[in-house]
Amino acid sequence: MVEDKELVKILSNNFNRCDGNEFKTLTAIIKTLNDFGYCSISNKFFVKMLTPEGEKPITEKSVSNWLSALKEKKVINIVINSHKHQRRIYIKGFSKYVPPENIDEMSPEQRLFHEAFPNKIIDCDVPKGVNIKLLINEIKESDFLTQADNMTLKSYAVKYYDKIIKGNYRNALFSKPQKNHFSTERPAYTKEEYDALMTPIEEIEI
Repeated sequence: MVEDKELVKILSNNFNRCDGNEFKTLTAIIKTLNDFGYCSISNKFFVKMLTPEGEKPITEKSVSNWLSALKEKKVINIVINSHKHQRRIYIKGFSKYVPPENIDEMSPEQRLFHEAFPNKIIDCDVPKGVNIKLLINEIKESDFLTQADNMTLKSYAVKYYDKIIKGNYRNALFSKPQKNHFSTERPAYTKEEYDALMTPIEEIEI
């Protein structure tokens, strides 16, 4: 949710740049921003929000025109994921991250990610210390990660980077003893036992 001081700043900065309908549309966007800093409601929902009570509904075409005008005036940025049929509306100058509009605005790391996964949304900068080539390779080798359509760059970089690239993923697997299916009730392999089993053959003493 946008804090009051940020709301006032956004509205005051754009008051003289927008006509009445555009300004109302901007207000509706602000009201529907999620915790990630973008609005994802449909034009049909905008119609409900922007139509005065008791009056004839505005058209979705009007909403589309007002959004286009706000984008042309660089008040908002609209990111379309055609693969998922999803639209995200960001406010320019808002403290949350505003994604690049096209490949020319991407950082070299973002560009590598985009080239590897063109249908994934770029919703953050690549964090410092993240080896993007290594991360991309790990994603490609994991069926689960590759097929997770709802995941974005932020999801991969933040949620999975520590677990997969830094080695904490294996630690997490063995954070709690697990029971196997044998009647002895012996716990599953410990991390140390698992690591021993996975020792490269050239390192085994004979």
